[in-house]
Amino acid sequence: MAVKVNIEKNFRDFSLKVDFEGSSAAIGLLGASGSGKSMTLRCIAGIETPDKGRIVINGKTVFDSANASERHTLAASGCSKYSCRRTFAVECCL
Repeated sequence: MAVKVNIEKNFRDFSLKVDFEGSSAAIGLLGASGSGKSMTLRCIAGIETPDKGRIVINGKTVFDSANASERHTLAASGCSKYSCRRTFAVECCL
């Protein structure tokens, strides 16, 4: 699975800036408590929407703040396995 993530999400007391890519079968996120690991996963899954950036899974852009039409639901991106919003994007796009 190939994943490219370059996102930013701002909160009142916290700014998350993430930029990584990987093509391994398993990708780990390591960091201290409160460093944004879960929020990063929530953004990749589509549970949270980043303020800006881009998320690409297996060559499919699932989020792109520069192009509003790139905010796909799974059904719109051609996935028939799930009909929900990108919650299962990683499993679906394998």
